[in-house]
Amino acid sequence: MLDLGFLREIKAILSHCKQPRHTMLFSATISQNIKKLGKEFLNNPTIIEVSSRRDVVNMINHKAYKVDKDKKAQLTTKLIESFGANQVLLFASSKISANSIYEYLQNKKIRVSIIHGDIKRGDRAKSLKLLKNGKTQVLVATDIASRGIDIKELPLVINYDLPQSTDDFTHRVGRTGRANQKGMVISILTTRDYRAFSKIERDLKLSIKREIYKGFELTDTQPRQTQPKKKSLIEKKGGFDFHKKRVEKRRRNRGR
Repeated sequence: MLDLGFLREIKAILSHCKQPRHTMLFSATISQNIKKLGKEFLNNPTIIEVSSRRDVVNMINHKAYKVDKDKKAQLTTKLIESFGANQVLLFASSKISANSIYEYLQNKKIRVSIIHGDIKRGDRAKSLKLLKNGKTQVLVATDIASRGIDIKELPLVINYDLPQSTDDFTHRVGRTGRANQKGMVISILTTRDYRAFSKIERDLKLSIKREIYKGFELTDTQPRQTQPKKKSLIEKKGGFDFHKKRVEKRRRNRGR
């Protein structure tokens, strides 16, 4: 609730609580922002960590597919059809993106519902109920609108858009694979996502193979792979590279 902007309401509730009181804070992940806010309400708290975010993520089967930007929605449809999951939670990074993929899936005759910030709370609840009852196969959601929702034994999460942070990635993937159930997460990657996805992998100590789905071969210009600078033979042996030192000295002299 702290992360969703209910700080004012929480303060109002706490101001009416009698002293002494016990205050407990629960969160799937604890970001620096949550820690900072928590200091306002907690006094020398005891921290109990059930499992790390890395433990949660490592229990899930991960796949990543590279695709051209203009074929992203088409590939997503193909993946939904080929994996055949009866329930799919699909994450978009914005309301515009969510509406776009929602309309695309509708046009492809896929049973789909949607939740985001512009949709009324009651309608969000209806959309979630449709997925739980099997009336729809796919629920399109933004990160904020999906906080707190729970879908028992959800088999598949799709990152249609890559999340903005590692914590958001952890929140998303934590919707599947609960209570030791099998779960899968598929991340759709365009060229602009490569660097951010690599950072998520480093943060969570993951190594996820980037695949190319048959029929979706890449035509977009791919980012150049920067190769690490090779050390000279002298440097490899731990010696001193006199030639390199002379070149650096000349450069400094020219700059005077």
